[in-house]
Amino acid sequence: MDNKRKYKLPSVNDLNKDQDKVLRLPASGQFLVIGGPGTGKSVISLMRMQKYRDHGNYIFLVYNRVLMESTKQVIEGSLNGETWISWFNNQFFQLTNEKTPLKSRNSYKNPDDKVIDFAETIIKITEFYKDLESNEKGLHIIIDEGQDMPPEFYEALLEMYFVNFFVVADQNQQITDQNSNIGEIKRWLGVDKVYSLKQNYRNSNPIAQLARHFYTDPATEKPELPEFIKTPFARPQLCDYADHEKIIKGILKKSDQDPSLLVGIFTCLNKTREKYLDALNDCNIKLDNNKPSISTYYSNGNSAVNIDFHRGGIVVLNDRSVKGLEFDIVFIADIDDFKVIRNKDEMKKRFYVMTSRAIKQIVLLRNSEKKKEYRVDDILPKDESILNRQNIL
Repeated sequence: MDNKRKYKLPSVNDLNKDQDKVLRLPASGQFLVIGGPGTGKSVISLMRMQKYRDHGNYIFLVYNRVLMESTKQVIEGSLNGETWISWFNNQFFQLTNEKTPLKSRNSYKNPDDKVIDFAETIIKITEFYKDLESNEKGLHIIIDEGQDMPPEFYEALLEMYFVNFFVVADQNQQITDQNSNIGEIKRWLGVDKVYSLKQNYRNSNPIAQLARHFYTDPATEKPELPEFIKTPFARPQLCDYADHEKIIKGILKKSDQDPSLLVGIFTCLNKTREKYLDALNDCNIKLDNNKPSISTYYSNGNSAVNIDFHRGGIVVLNDRSVKGLEFDIVFIADIDDFKVIRNKDEMKKRFYVMTSRAIKQIVLLRNSEKKKEYRVDDILPKDESILNRQNIL
């Protein structure tokens, strides 16, 4: 059976009136667009990019490498895009011939972890420009998932005399240590009007209802619930398991039912990612089709992102790498690993992002051997019409 899947931008003719209004905004200026998962923020960003493609005077910025790879695959032709931190470090080096100043993240988990010292960075930028004429730069900066960049990033860009910004953001998907809220982005960009997208084009109605349960921040409106359409896929499931091998075989069989579907397995801990990855690779099971491709990416490694979003298969990722992506079927693995997140609001945001990645079906997996450690129950819906507690594997 063919494992190709439809993965491309929609047509301009498919846009709704809110999306069309955003796409018709002037070519230059500062613009902020907000909206929940599946409302087409990334789509509109890429369509806006196409206005500048012939002239090459744009940069498309995202938070992480997986989203950058996914974005490059969804469009036809080349994309002048980078992760925000790589591009910013390069811009700073071009100005000063120095590396960007760093400081400790003050992380108890990794004391040697460093982040950009924006206070020192901005001082060096202003020093560079103090004896120069201020010339505004015409580069069009398009930023996807703008809530994942710190407010000082926007301040630094203004100090560099960049003036054209198109930023899409969702404060409910704010899951990074350094981030900006909508008010901060609005203030730094100096925008008078924020444009809002509300219609959810990604999730089925049951999945959208589950994701909505984890909504926490009214800074972005809840996406409208899609029309309910009866499908062969079960409503969201919470599955307790004691036999990990049985779960792995169940995931492989689910993928085998339709090899064109892209299955995502999301984990909180890297050791859990490795556990599922190794088990999937080692599992020998009779299938009707060839064993699906199994790929992964680990953000602390130096490997390239080798994930083909044009084909079905299984992708195992830590949850912070799934921002902006979408999968036909999602398994959130060993959900009680998320007990490491002590802040309930942060935990809900992480689940909001993960659940809203699923198009057709979602299953939450719980290792029953860790029953005494159940701490995620506090944020899960009690209504079984939203989350069905049955073993379907």
